[in-house]
Amino acid sequence: MASAVALTASLAAASAAQAATSSRSPEPTSSELSHVFAASRHIPAAAVGRIEAGTLHTGSYKGANWATAAFGPAKSDNATLRTAFQDGGSGAVFRENANGGWRLVDLGLPGCGSGLPASLAHRWRIARPASVCSTAQVAKQNKVAKTIRAAKTNAAMQAAGTAGTSVGQTIANIALSEVGVSDTPSSQTFALDCNPFSTMVAGFSANADGCGLNTAFNVEDMNETWCADFAKWVWQQAGVTADMNTLNAGANSFYAWGQQQGETITSDPTTLAVGDAIMFYPTWSANAGEYSDHVGLVVGVNSDGTVNLVNGDFGGTGDPIGVEYDPDVSLASWASAVWSPGEEWSVVSPPTGTQQPAPQATIIGPKTVVAGTSVNFSALGFQPGGSITAYNWMFGDGRNTSVTGQSV
Repeated sequence: MASAVALTASLAAASAAQAATSSRSPEPTSSELSHVFAASRHIPAAAVGRIEAGTLHTGSYKGANWATAAFGPAKSDNATLRTAFQDGGSGAVFRENANGGWRLVDLGLPGCGSGLPASLAHRWRIARPASVCSTAQVAKQNKVAKTIRAAKTNAAMQAAGTAGTSVGQTIANIALSEVGVSDTPSSQTFALDCNPFSTMVAGFSANADGCGLNTAFNVEDMNETWCADFAKWVWQQAGVTADMNTLNAGANSFYAWGQQQGETITSDPTTLAVGDAIMFYPTWSANAGEYSDHVGLVVGVNSDGTVNLVNGDFGGTGDPIGVEYDPDVSLASWASAVWSPGEEWSVVSPPTGTQQPAPQATIIGPKTVVAGTSVNFSALGFQPGGSITAYNWMFGDGRNTSVTGQSV
């Protein structure tokens, strides 16, 4: 009798465990995933506005429940919060915990499904375009090594003033010469996105938390999504100075810049030119006030209608985040596969006329200081053919937009 009672108790416990397991639904709510995404990104839950159409998938694999989605910012988000969703910062893969809660597994481009079992990606028809997600960065660089070597040579010749080239081709040469530059420290997640370009263009929301020294540029890297910072830096190195204060870390700032220059900007243009900045948008009409997924630079236009792109702040599965070369891109299929179905794009072109000389500045301040004490800095600015109207400071702690004046 004692043995029968023990067996009955054992069966009851097994039945209860099975009931508990079956009561866990593999279908998480959008709100549940949004809250997990926000907590993992260290942003307010209210900053997550929606899940992009066609990106939410849920299901099971080897007894575990999985989900993937791409998130967009809330309409009320400020520029800094909107910037956090661009590049690969919007895509997320989740796995259910044993207790029924969900946790974030990985961040990355939505079309790559970073951290997701390959069989689920296949089942959900997540495209994983080979040009972005599957080929290692080193392999990409080897494949286009000749192109990149020529670009580095041309960029060096232009910097030395020994080669006369159009501004568009100069932009392309400089962008190609930076392919392979990656985060410091090297990263595969957009949660920490340290890079030298945000430092060199005074990124508007950047901070130095968790970042290291970039020995190639001899600057401290800054943590900020940096596709737009990279594109701005390349344009500046090519001699573009017109209204550069309009451009910030937001990919859609190039749209506002184009409007300021009097350009007519359309959705999904098929005529592009070398040197253009191309912005990618979710499935609605793009404009200067809308969130943008990414901005890249056109470095080649091919006879079959495809384009070659250089993308700052890009990284597929297994790749470090860095500057990537993506050749032979068919925009409609490529953009929809990388972000979400129906992705749109718009283009702005660099100016071709003579540019005003860039302003020059010298910073005066101590090289060594004692923590906790006040420190004074001052700057001397010079604008050839004009005058300095404002000084904006960046100290690597994210407060640069509120620190102004010649002496601080």
